[in-house]
Amino acid sequence: FFQQEERERTARTAMRGARDLHRAPSREDLYSSQRSIDSVASRSLLTGNGTGMSGVGIFFQQEGDGKVYVRTIVSGGSAERDGRVRVGDVMCGVDGRDVIGEPVSVLRSLLLGHEGSTVVLTFARAVEAGMDAETSDMNSGNTVIAKFDVELVRGSPEYFNKMDSARK
Repeated sequence: FFQQEERERTARTAMRGARDLHRAPSREDLYSSQRSIDSVASRSLLTGNGTGMSGVGIFFQQEGDGKVYVRTIVSGGSAERDGRVRVGDVMCGVDGRDVIGEPVSVLRSLLLGHEGSTVVLTFARAVEAGMDAETSDMNSGNTVIAKFDVELVRGSPEYFNKMDSARK
């Protein structure tokens, strides 16, 4: 009896997951900081973990649909300092290369670099038609997907603190 109940629960979960993979994300899904429990991967691109390389202060998460979303923006990191990237943005490109559907491991190798070097990231965001994706200035009422580029400097929050102190 318990095995049959477990099989049925597993089948219901799989059906629900398959249905969710094929639906378009809602505006709430795009802006949610809590992604699906069934997410494929959640990796940090904050630092190179002892490799001498740095990221841009963003934690990404790859979903079952293959898209990589901004999960967290690190306090004091390059993305937060710039201010244009938001939780829920979809990663589309790195330095002009299309990365939609690429695994997080590929993004990691493209994003990590020497502290102080720059990288141009392309993101997509659901916005109201007529809204500027970077500034969120509202102009009308239909939701569209807007792409935008952000040039970020690689480095840890500590790196930026040192740079700020040196300027004073």
